[in-house]
Amino acid sequence: RNEDRDQDYEQKQLSSSEGRERDRKDANSGAVQASGTIATTATTTQSGAKSPEHQFKNRPKDWDVYQQTLPRWQEPLKPRTIIITLFVVSIAFFLLGALVLEASSETNTVVLTYEGELTSSFGILFNLQSTTSAQKHKIDCSIGSYNEGGRNCTMNIVLDRSLKAPIYLNYLLTQFYQNYYSYTRGRSLSQLKGEGLQTDECENFVKDSGKTFYPCGAIARSMFNDSFSIMSPGISVRTDGIAWAADSDKYHNVQGYPGICGKSAICLNESYPDIPNILSEGVRNEHFMVWNRIAALPDFQKRWGRIDDDIPAGTNLTIRIDSNFPVSSFHGSKSLVLASNSWIGGRNIILGLSYVSIAALIFLTAVIFVIKQLVCPRRMGSIQLLEEYRDDLNITVASV
Repeated sequence: RNEDRDQDYEQKQLSSSEGRERDRKDANSGAVQASGTIATTATTTQSGAKSPEHQFKNRPKDWDVYQQTLPRWQEPLKPRTIIITLFVVSIAFFLLGALVLEASSETNTVVLTYEGELTSSFGILFNLQSTTSAQKHKIDCSIGSYNEGGRNCTMNIVLDRSLKAPIYLNYLLTQFYQNYYSYTRGRSLSQLKGEGLQTDECENFVKDSGKTFYPCGAIARSMFNDSFSIMSPGISVRTDGIAWAADSDKYHNVQGYPGICGKSAICLNESYPDIPNILSEGVRNEHFMVWNRIAALPDFQKRWGRIDDDIPAGTNLTIRIDSNFPVSSFHGSKSLVLASNSWIGGRNIILGLSYVSIAALIFLTAVIFVIKQLVCPRRMGSIQLLEEYRDDLNITVASV
């Protein structure tokens, strides 16, 4: 039995030796093949190698800008630096807000409400008795509903302050939602650009008695059509140059206009016969362009004209109003606003107050940081600070 066990052991050892020898031969053979492949690849690469200029043609130039190795300086955000920065920014915002409020107070505004109750101030601040740069006047020139026709009114006012040119005449409407979704869908950009009488984009006022509305939609058929004129001698109102330059470049009449009016199209002159030059100008009429630019809020001002001459204080203005646009159905109001501008534009109390509010908030934040730093300061992390706590923490800090 022992002899059999020894023979089995010898056979296992012999088989294991033969297996190791076979594996060694296979490994040597694989190494030879791999070296041959590498040599072949190297030969191929060497024979088809590209020139260095072609190989690195997309490599960025060895400049500091391209390699992003420009020297830089970065100030650590220390509490002192942050506090000083906040104080400086708050002072800058305070000064800017004061300048805006001062410039806004220099603008003079005359508001003439001739129908309805004006409930929106638009920064004119009617509710403050100390505001002397805004004159308020009111007359009753109500016209009722759409089918009751227009009305002519005259108003005489004496200016408390002078108005410096250019003086802008704006009409102010309240409670009129131009931004309503179905209302904004009431126009065809193809028609306004003069590309044709397509009405696919309009949801209403498309056709009537086989004729196409040009332009179609609710916006064009609800245009503000009141007019104003100053009867005082030496003062004239201009109505050109009141539309945006982008709208003037975009709006064009279709081919064949105005020959198509009354035949295949219902043009603006049939809806607004009292607007001067509406037939000859069509969609190029600047009052139409101004109205067609949608207002974001239900209370808004839009430009109607301008006066290029100064009007001194004490001048007696006689203003004629042709009221045709009804507002009683939606409980709105109509006003004429005469305004002179400053270097910031029109009167804008809200902008100045916004700057002052932001300045106050930043200043308060800086004060909070100062109190926190005095009551509970925190030292900035550094190598020296770590060295101070080295013994307590039982660590070794490598010198840099």
